[in-house]
Amino acid sequence: MKIVQTYSSAEANTFDVIVNDTVIAYYYEHFVNPETNEKLNTSVFELYYDCNDGDYDSSILTEDFDEIESILESL
Repeated sequence: MKIVQTYSSAEANTFDVIVNDTVIAYYYEHFVNPETNEKLNTSVFELYYDCNDGDYDSSILTEDFDEIESILESL
C-alpha cells in the first residue's frame, strides 16, 4: 500500500491510497471546517473507500488517525 499526497492547502490536504497502481481509497485531512471555514483545534480526517464501479460506497469522519489507519490496513 502506498499513500500519495495529491493536494495541499491551508484548509486541507488530500491523499490517495494506492495498491497495485489502483486507487482503493482516498482521504482528506481538514484543518478548517469545510462548511463554515472555521479553524479546527485538531485535524479531522474524512475517508472514502469500498470503490465499486468508480463510486465510493463507504466513508468515515474522525479526529482519530489511528481509526483511518486501521481501516486502510483492513482493505
